[in-house]
Amino acid sequence: PTFAVPENVDADTDYEYTLTVTAENAEAASFDMTVTVLDKKPLNVACATPSPAYEGSEDFALDCTASGAPTGSEIAYAWTARGDTQDTSLLIAGTDGPAPTFAVPDAVDEEETYEYLLTASAENAKDGTAEVTVKVLELGLIVLVCTPIPLTYEGSEDFTLDCSVSGDTGGVDYAYAWTARGDTQDTSLLSASDIASPTFHVPDEVDANETYEYLLTASEETVEDATAEVTVTVLNKEPLSLICTPPAPAYEGSPDFALDCLASGAPAGSDYAYVWTARGDTPDTALLSASDIVAPVFLVPDDVASTTTYEYLLTASAANAQDASAEVTVTVLNRGALAVVCTDPVPVYEGSANFALDCSASGAPAGSSYDYAWTARGNTQNTSLLIAG
Repeated sequence: PTFAVPENVDADTDYEYTLTVTAENAEAASFDMTVTVLDKKPLNVACATPSPAYEGSEDFALDCTASGAPTGSEIAYAWTARGDTQDTSLLIAGTDGPAPTFAVPDAVDEEETYEYLLTASAENAKDGTAEVTVKVLELGLIVLVCTPIPLTYEGSEDFTLDCSVSGDTGGVDYAYAWTARGDTQDTSLLSASDIASPTFHVPDEVDANETYEYLLTASEETVEDATAEVTVTVLNKEPLSLICTPPAPAYEGSPDFALDCLASGAPAGSDYAYVWTARGDTPDTALLSASDIVAPVFLVPDDVASTTTYEYLLTASAANAQDASAEVTVTVLNRGALAVVCTDPVPVYEGSANFALDCSASGAPAGSSYDYAWTARGNTQNTSLLIAG
């Protein structure tokens, strides 16, 4: 039959079916089949907030990243202007990627703000967006400058927010005050709120990408206060997706075959690591050609005393992602013995009419055909009297 793929699912959904085949004078056979329909998940797009740049400064690259595209899908990037920014003419290179070059204007009459929107798209995924704001400062202003903060994942090492006053300070000692802004509740993740460069304590775990926004104010009675906005983005380690196709049962002595598994969802640039372990009553992974690849070859035993099930667990891992696992079960079937029954013919007189020997065979698996071979035994020299059939 044809499977009609749903237009929309709220989550990865398994559709399970059983095919049962029957025939006259034969035992029924069945096969369980699972169809997995994957939910299109939104791409994860995040951008680091660039430090304010002075007019005439060197051009620099914006720092954004996108992840979550299904395996085999390429992420496409589109930059557009937003707010009062008229166009993207100051993005002079790399606008088809996550890190275009921003051309700092040679001169501005006053502080200028340039606002952009990055849209990331990929096949079989929902678009993701992130906003980027670039401030260009007029020379002569005394401002706080903070080193750009790279995107960081939950559980990463703590790091220092590196800020300092830039401009003609004349050796003035400043007082510093960090405050929370936006949706950030407090400064509890900062080691101190009264120094220029406190340590940011990276959370061990976040439920989703989190943005922590702060305002740093530097003050001294002889100068105007200077402020700088600092944004720290902590990325959630998304779970990997791991799908294994259930292998069909194989008979003892059959050719070896590869297990069919596929992992996806790792951040761009991350490599996958795989570990196969035995589960249930299976003692080890000796029948797998390797235990550290995604699709090892299953070495089918030449002989099993009875139908045997081998159970394995595959675990996939990648940097900055949550592990995923999938269970794989291989069934090796015992080849049952055929049964042959023949009716003993009654004695006949020489010259009697020819007659058919009456034999039948049973026990072959459904769909198998029988091959027959007659041989002479005892004092019978050959099969020359078997003239047909």
